[in-house]
Formats: sequence, structure tokens, C-alpha cells
Amino acid sequence: QDAIKSVDPEVPVFLPRSMRQIMAEQLGWRTVHTSLISLFAAVALTLSAIGIYAVIAYSVTQRTSEIGVRMACGAGRPQILRMIVKQGMLPALIGTLAGAGAALATAKLFSRLLYGVRFTDYSAYVSAVAFLVFVAAAASYFPARRAASINPWQALRHECGARAVRDEQS
Repeated sequence: QDAIKSVDPEVPVFLPRSMRQIMAEQLGWRTVHTSLISLFAAVALTLSAIGIYAVIAYSVTQRTSEIGVRMACGAGRPQILRMIVKQGMLPALIGTLAGAGAALATAKLFSRLLYGVRFTDYSAYVSAVAFLVFVAAAASYFPARRAASINPWQALRHECGARAVRDEQS
């Protein structure tokens, strides 16, 4: 107010505010929207990580008897781990890269909703893809390590016992 009156005392001053206050008022809702979208994106990333881990870990657990048969036939633990991790990572990589491609394709539409975020924010894409690939690798490795450490004869005995029960039931 003093600065305006020093230039021209006749100019009426209504609601004097700094440029910082004006910018904060103008960008307030956009900041809230950006924060909400960031929160929902973090929740979506967490849920997708949990889903990837659950599906891959379940599929490896279902293959325990197959792993036992392979080990009984002479496959070593490193070969089993490599095979399981490779088979678990391939669909995860394809899905993650397809999702990143779809996100890039639709990002231009959503860039208008997010203040201060460019649709070509590659660090966000790279970090999300790296995180999901890491989760898929962990989901493949830990259950495969557990399955590769079982006694192959126990897996075969369990498989033969399950077949005997199925034969008796039919």
C-alpha cells in the first residue's frame, strides 16, 4: 500500500496482496488436485505391486511339484532359480512396458489436469517401471528359492499322493 501511495496517492487500493498471495490463490485448487492425483497414483502403484507379487508368487507355488520333478531329474538349484525368474519376469516386463506405453499415449490428456507436471516426465515413468520390475523380480526369486530348496522326493511323494487321492475319488 505504501509503495502505491508513494507513486500516486490518488489511486484507491483495495485488498492489497503480494504476488505470492495472488499466485497461491490462483493455484490453490490445482495444487489440491495434483496432490490428490499423486496420492491416487501412489495407491495404484502399490496395489499393482501387490497384485504382481501375489500372482507371480502363487504361480511359482503351484509349480512346486514340477520343480521337484525337475530337481529329481538332475536340474540344479541355480538352473531352477534362473528358469523360474525368467518365466516370471517375461510377462511382467511385457505388461509393465505395455502399461508404460499406454501411459505415455494418454499422458497428453492428463497433463492439462496436473499443474507443473509435463506429460513427458520420463523420470516418473522410469521410476514406476523400475519399481514394478523390481517387485516382479522379487516375486519370482523368493518363492522360487523356497521351492528350489525343497527335497525333490518330498515333492514327488506329495504329487503321487495327490494323484492317488484323485484316482480314488473318480
